[in-house]
Amino acid sequence: NLKITTPQDLAIAEFILSKREEAGE
Repeated sequence: NLKITTPQDLAIAEFILSKREEAGE
């Protein structure tokens, strides 16, 4: 399967990372 990364995918990834940082992980 070919994974196509869209700007939306990047935004979601950054959102998840920011939530992890806020959680203190």
